Amino acid sequence: MVFQNLIFNAIDAIEESEDEKGEIKLWYQKTTDEHKFYLYDSGVSIKDKGAVFEPFKTSKLKGNGLGLTLCVQIIAAHNGSIEITLEPKTFCVSLPIFKEKR
Repeated sequence: MVFQNLIFNAIDAIEESEDEKGEIKLWYQKTTDEHKFYLYDSGVSIKDKGAVFEPFKTSKLKGNGLGLTLCVQIIAAHNGSIEITLEPKTFCVSLPIFKEKR
C-alpha cells in the first residue's frame, strides 16, 4: 500500500508538471541494518516540506491529503521510517532487517 501510494503520487506530480516526459525511478539498497527503498519522480516540486506528512494537507486538485499520513503510520507499524529530500525530490523508506532468533 505504501509503494502504491508513493507511485500514484509520483504519477500525479508528473501529470501536474509541464514536462511531457515524466520519469519515475525506484531503487533498493540493503545495509547491514536496513532495507532502503528510494522513489524519485520528475514531477512538480514540493513547496512545503514540513507539510508533506501532515493529515489533510495537499497541493493536489484530487485527493484528501491522507495518503502520505497513512504511509507514515504503516511504515512506523513495521518499525521503519520515511524521509524526503527535495533536490532531487526523493522519498526514502527505511525498514529494519529483522534477525532470526534461535
